[in-house]
Order: sequence, then structure tokens, then C-alpha cells
Amino acid sequence: MEPATMKTLAAAIAIGLGALGPGLGIGFIGAKATEAAGRNPEATGKIQT
Repeated sequence: MEPATMKTLAAAIAIGLGALGPGLGIGFIGAKATEAAGRNPEATGKIQT
């Protein structure tokens, strides 16, 4: 492969892996908020703010 192709491919992989962590983190936050609202529906207002 040519160096320019390798550079582009490496950048795409780095961006993809860099977006993976925050995406998982935000997903876990949403999952736990939904779980907490299911356990205690009265606290839903506090959880969503």
C-alpha cells in the first residue's frame, strides 16, 4: 500500500476507536438512568435533570 493510503486508513481507525469510548459511556449513563427511574418512579424528575 502507498503511504497516503496507510495514513488515511490509520486516521479512520483512530477516529473510530476514539468515538467508541464516549459512545459506550453515554449509553451506560442512559441505561442506568432508565434503570433508576424504573426502580423509583418518583425520582424521575431528579434523574432527568
